[in-house]
Amino acid sequence: MSPFTNPPQSLTAGEFLSHLEEITGAYKVKTSIITFYSRIWSQAFDLKFSKGQWVFGYSPYWRALLEAKLQTSEYYPISCVVRTFTDEKHKRKAPNGKTVLIPTKELRMFFLPAPGQVIKLTPEECFACHHTDSQTGEPLPLEQDVKFL
Repeated sequence: MSPFTNPPQSLTAGEFLSHLEEITGAYKVKTSIITFYSRIWSQAFDLKFSKGQWVFGYSPYWRALLEAKLQTSEYYPISCVVRTFTDEKHKRKAPNGKTVLIPTKELRMFFLPAPGQVIKLTPEECFACHHTDSQTGEPLPLEQDVKFL
């Protein structure tokens, strides 16, 4: 039995990367931070719309590299976290006492159990994962200004 609410969807590596582009562009946001984790690979990078095209990381060639990795079974299972910062801002006190404006962060999570399979975590599952220490299983302090999608 799967620990997740949603069933796996069949998506090729290219379709999944296109979905990440759609998420980032859906709210007129130009940049997301994408993080992939597996037992042998972890990588965090920006996904941004620049000069009329989507760019993963620092080069237009990263998309092809990511697609190749997502087609290679040795990397699985893989988790993917998508952090998107919105234009919505909130006032917060910094440790030095000054007031700063912090953008709201939208957080989405995906679990890729095998090549061609993607599970979108529910907002409740995202919340639970985000607020649990992966090493100890202990709860972590709540982070402000995060929307779990």
